Amino acid sequence: MVRKAVIPCAGLGRRWWPLARIIPKEMLPLLDKPVIHYVVEEAIASGIKEIIVVINEHKKSLISYFENRDIFTSSDPEKNSRFRKDVGQPHKFSSEPVKIVFIDQPLPLGLGHAILMCQEAIGSEPFAILLPDNIISSPLPCLRQLLAVYEKNGASVIAIEKVKKEEVSRCGLIRGEMIEPGTYLIQDMVEKPALNEAPSDLAIIGRYILTPAIFEFLARTEPGAENEIQLTDGLRQLLSVEKIFGYLYEGRRYDVGTKPGFLQATIEFALGQPEVGPSVRELIKTLTPKL
Repeated sequence: MVRKAVIPCAGLGRRWWPLARIIPKEMLPLLDKPVIHYVVEEAIASGIKEIIVVINEHKKSLISYFENRDIFTSSDPEKNSRFRKDVGQPHKFSSEPVKIVFIDQPLPLGLGHAILMCQEAIGSEPFAILLPDNIISSPLPCLRQLLAVYEKNGASVIAIEKVKKEEVSRCGLIRGEMIEPGTYLIQDMVEKPALNEAPSDLAIIGRYILTPAIFEFLARTEPGAENEIQLTDGLRQLLSVEKIFGYLYEGRRYDVGTKPGFLQATIEFALGQPEVGPSVRELIKTLTPKL
C-alpha cells in the first residue's frame, strides 16, 4: 500500500523571478487557492496519508499555509474537493487526518537530490512523487490511476503523455513496449533528446510511484545536467534491476511552472466555476476581436 507522497518545492523558480524571490511559485494563486493546494488535494483524494514537502529557507510560507488545517478539513464538500467541476464529480475526501511534514533542502542540487533527502522519512515503503508545476484535471485523480497500475504490477510506474514533435527536445521521453492499452513496459529513458534521436513521443510528466530501491541508485548518481542529481539518471539505473512501467494517464495537464501554462489554467479553471465563469466568458468575447 502506498501511504506516503513527496512534493518537491525547493527549486529556485527562476522563470518567475523577480516575484518568486519573495513568493514561492508554489504559492502563486490559481483562482482562490495556491498552486500547491491542488496538488495536495490530488494526493489526499488518491488515499495518501502522509505528505512530505521539500522546501528551502525561502519557502517557509508553505509551512504557514499548511498549519491552517481547516483548508483541507471543511465540512462543506464543495470546499473540500474538486479539481474542476466540468470534468467529473467532486471528489469527497476521507475524514481521516493527513500528516504533512517538511524537509529542508539547503542547496538546489536537483530533483534527484530532493527525493534522496526524504529517504529517512520514507523508509522501506513504496512512495509517490507529485511535481507541483503540474496540475492535472481529471475525473479520477492522476495519482489514483497510477496506483491502480502499481497495485496490479507491483512495480514502479511513471505517468506519461504524448507530446508534439516540437516539444520532444524539452521533455524526458521513454522507450518502451505497450503491454496493454495505456500501459508500457519501459526499456529506457532519454532526457531532452534531439528530435532525430527521440525514442518516442511519450513524455515523462510529474507523477511517479517508486519503490524504495530508487534511494540506493540516487545515492550513487553523479551530478549531471546543470551539476544537479537528476531523478531520470537514478531511474535508468533502477531499470537494471527492476521493472518500471509507464502509464498514459487520462486527464488534462497544465504546466503552471510556465507563464502560458499558468494563464491557461487560470482561464480554464475560471470558466469551470459558476460564480466567475459567465463573466470570464464575456470578457473573452470582448478580447477576441483584438487578437
